[in-house]
Amino acid sequence: MKKIFALLFVVFSAFSFKEVHPFHVTLLQFKYDNAAQTYQVSCKMFINDFENILKKSHEANVDFYKECNDDNAKRLFKLYLDKNVWIGTEDKTLTYNILGAEREDDALWIYLETETITTPKNLKVKSTLLYDLFDDEINIIQLEQNKLKKSYKNTNPKSESFFVIE
Repeated sequence: MKKIFALLFVVFSAFSFKEVHPFHVTLLQFKYDNAAQTYQVSCKMFINDFENILKKSHEANVDFYKECNDDNAKRLFKLYLDKNVWIGTEDKTLTYNILGAEREDDALWIYLETETITTPKNLKVKSTLLYDLFDDEINIIQLEQNKLKKSYKNTNPKSESFFVIE
């Protein structure tokens, strides 16, 4: 009987903690908008991981399961992303604005838009998203521009991806 209760406790515990997941992956997608001449950027990460890093790095106690689009959330997104993501071209660092965010199950999508840039010939991205939380963190960086589609996988501590667009 004790074995059954112990097994039930273990099974219940495994399904009760949303913080536990076996992999640590963040996705950054860049899509060049020819009409607007900007990169539309989408960043996806696990909500609990992002909340944990904000607690650690900015002493912020947030709950993105409840609210992920208010001014405080956007301020925290900007603080963290400015420290951990760099976007540039052959001769310029690109600035960006936070457009908003949305929740998708246990993931958080954060949307950005870069400043206007006339059809760049290359894009350089440095990302250390969640590297200071997980030694095995992987950042997947994808680019879509014109007919070109490329992806890079950066595993902690590698942080740089360089796309040549032709």
